[in-house]
Amino acid sequence: MVLELPKEPLKRVLFLDKSNQWVAVIDAPEYCNYTLSQGIGRNFFITPYTACDVRILNKNYVLKLWYLTTGGEKGYVLMKCPTSAGEPTEAPTPTTTTRKPTEPVPIATTICRASTMMVVLPPGPLEEVLLMDKSNNLVPVKDAPKYCNYSLVEGEGRNIFITPYVTTCDVQIVNNSYVLTLHYTTTEGVFVSVGMKCPTSAGEPTEAPTPKTTTKKPTEPVPIATTICRASTMMVVLPPGPLEEVLLIDQSNNRVPVNDAPKYCNYSLVESEGGNIFTTPYTTCDVKILNKNYVLTLHYTTTEGVFGYVGMKCPTSATLPTRSPLPPFGVSVICSDTCMTVELPGGLLEDIQLMDESNNLVAVASAPKTCGYSLVRGNGKNILTAPYNACNVKILNNFYILRVLYTTLTGQHGDIHAKCPVPGLVPREGCKIPRSQQVACGPPNADPQLCVANGCCVDATTSQCYYPLDACTADGHFVFAVYRTSTKPEIDPGSLVIAGNQSCAPVICTPDFAIFKFPVTGCGTHAFMVAETTIYLAEVHGMVRGTGQVYGEITRDSSYRLQVECRYGKGSLASTGYLVVNPLPPSAALAFGSLGVRLRIATDASYTTFHPLSHLPLRFLLGSKVYLEVQLINPPDPNVVLLVHYCIAYPQSSQSAWVILYEG
Repeated sequence: MVLELPKEPLKRVLFLDKSNQWVAVIDAPEYCNYTLSQGIGRNFFITPYTACDVRILNKNYVLKLWYLTTGGEKGYVLMKCPTSAGEPTEAPTPTTTTRKPTEPVPIATTICRASTMMVVLPPGPLEEVLLMDKSNNLVPVKDAPKYCNYSLVEGEGRNIFITPYVTTCDVQIVNNSYVLTLHYTTTEGVFVSVGMKCPTSAGEPTEAPTPKTTTKKPTEPVPIATTICRASTMMVVLPPGPLEEVLLIDQSNNRVPVNDAPKYCNYSLVESEGGNIFTTPYTTCDVKILNKNYVLTLHYTTTEGVFGYVGMKCPTSATLPTRSPLPPFGVSVICSDTCMTVELPGGLLEDIQLMDESNNLVAVASAPKTCGYSLVRGNGKNILTAPYNACNVKILNNFYILRVLYTTLTGQHGDIHAKCPVPGLVPREGCKIPRSQQVACGPPNADPQLCVANGCCVDATTSQCYYPLDACTADGHFVFAVYRTSTKPEIDPGSLVIAGNQSCAPVICTPDFAIFKFPVTGCGTHAFMVAETTIYLAEVHGMVRGTGQVYGEITRDSSYRLQVECRYGKGSLASTGYLVVNPLPPSAALAFGSLGVRLRIATDASYTTFHPLSHLPLRFLLGSKVYLEVQLINPPDPNVVLLVHYCIAYPQSSQSAWVILYEG
């Protein structure tokens, strides 16, 4: 199928692969046979029907494309052609000339059994019997992994191929049938394909049969693994073997070691005396719902080196916890790393709506393209795909939630809350901030996982990313608030600026508070080292605005000064900073019982006489000793001792500072 793209030169062309990831066409493997032709006046994208990422939905070949021109024009296209335009699933008798033209190539017939399907092929070399894997690549059957449990044997005048149903690697379910495509070459050199096909009613085994492989102890068969169904979990006891070789089939039909699965999947795999015990919740990452059953396929290797598999299966009627209700019949939710896919009963696409944050209904078909929704028909169902950062996806109790309303072809109305776990999303301190005080962190619609990983917060309702308050951020910023009532008399937040750079004003300012955000190395901050800690110091001043008179100045603004520090440990800034706020006392007049600190300069080492303030500033020759004393004022207890960590001095015009006292 061929797509004509805009005439303007193209900057990027991406396609959606089978793992629901956007991939640049130029980065696709050569064997996919994609062609992107850019010429003067027109651009074309060409793909074979059997290319790597072309899917079959509702008797159509489909592929999704996204492009960006050099002029900034963006586009999203769903390529679609009927399967009747493509190749037949079973090859007719070839008309090529063979050594025996009077003997046509026999047509291979699929035999459906209780747990396997079998096909008898004409004579030919076994190494040239190929199968079409899940990535639409041709793979020799002989090279397939042992745990796929394929069987290919040579008989008298024929080759026999046998495969289990859903417990194997490459068998797919299409239109309620198990299907697998084979290619083979006859002894006469004729290349033929056959589409194996058996109805799903033929049934899949719920227990793994004893593998027919030779072990060290052939008289002791491998124990049959039995699934135990519980109220909220299902469990299976596997034969003894290495835990790292226990694999599961994930939502993308890839084999993944259980030990490598994300923690939020809540799988449990433990070693016991009688075997390995695997436990999984019903509503976790890779458990699917098929024919009113929860199903999950495991592969394992015994200590004798025997490969086995088990199809875990429990009825959906098993009691589930109230926090994870079972979706309505005909509805399923599949969670991937980047998006959720909601399968809905057949109906009009324009009748599928979402609930936005204002509790208004929004039709998916009319939603802005920037929301990233995909809504297509397939196999009698409507399939909605929503990225986790889409417009109306919310985060609640560490779950992505999207409310979907739909109408079936029979007029029945449905209302579901699609739910997927948020991996690694742990609220951090400083995130409970009113929305009016939130300062955006990163670009709009940032990925929530990436947001939290960068030390920022996620709004549970809007999924927006924002900085924690009163914090030194991982990307090297001061973010703090100053409130009108933070001193007496009260201050005007609109009068506050950073000392040394009056252009550094609050990023949010109201009559009640001011929110500052600026780099730790900007706005006239002072930087110094104490041991292995880097400290950045900034001062907030209140500008005194007054009316000049003959005998002085009249003002309503009170003098205000606030010191704020960001301290970072040795190395990078990553999440090690913490904020220290030092509000300075408004005056030196202290009431009895309050604790104050002052720094004095003694005239000599006896510390009996001190320079009065009227002598400041003092000038000393280089190399002279300066006698400093830090003193407590009005201690409530005469036994209180002051321990000084460090004192610093700096001129207002410089961004550096001197540490003049350190640990005494």
